[in-house]
Amino acid sequence: MTEAERICDRFILLNHGRIAAIGTLAQLLEQAGLTSGGLEEVFLEIV
Repeated sequence: MTEAERICDRFILLNHGRIAAIGTLAQLLEQAGLTSGGLEEVFLEIV
């Protein structure tokens, strides 16, 4: 996922084919209640 973080500016996180979250990494971190981390940490916190 670090490659995606490097080249993308917006993300859609899917869980069982449904949208779990959408936004920039900063927005996703905020939604997940995290102050730092990456997509993997966000995904694990949101789903």
